Amino acid sequence: SQDRQYPSDAVKDVEQTSPDEGPDQWRERLLGIRKRLERIGPINLAAIEEHAQLEERYQFLLAQEEDLAGSIHSLQEIIQRLNQTTNKLFAETFKELQVKFTEVFSALFAGGRAELILVEHIQDGEESATPNLEPGVEIVAQPPGKRLKNLSMLSGGEKTMTVMARMSMRCGKDL
Repeated sequence: SQDRQYPSDAVKDVEQTSPDEGPDQWRERLLGIRKRLERIGPINLAAIEEHAQLEERYQFLLAQEEDLAGSIHSLQEIIQRLNQTTNKLFAETFKELQVKFTEVFSALFAGGRAELILVEHIQDGEESATPNLEPGVEIVAQPPGKRLKNLSMLSGGEKTMTVMARMSMRCGKDL
């Protein structure tokens, strides 16, 4: 049949035959062709079908990879927008909380001032006056007639009053 591919050496051997050759020369050529075919090895008749199946699988996986890459990109954009929104809302809420805390503290202590300070996480390698700080909020207070101090440095009564100012904000009550 015309769609079969023969090794080029075998085709040349057949083309180079002459009408003078006898059965012995034909047998010899036939043995040579058989040896060459044996060296080629077994032929996988299902190779074309297997190739088509593998190509189809490859195209499917390629489409899956594109879908995943698109999904990852979309999720990254959503995360970025969420981070921006939550950071904005946190900053607004923190400012409002700080104003309210200052008002309540002044009312409890009949003066003085207090601040909420946002403590951000210190990255490794950055130098700071207070190393290894965890992110959070630090309370700094200055009762009337005293110096500005961290909450931990206030007296027991001052700590209690400062915490009450903080708690009244949490409960939504003014004292």
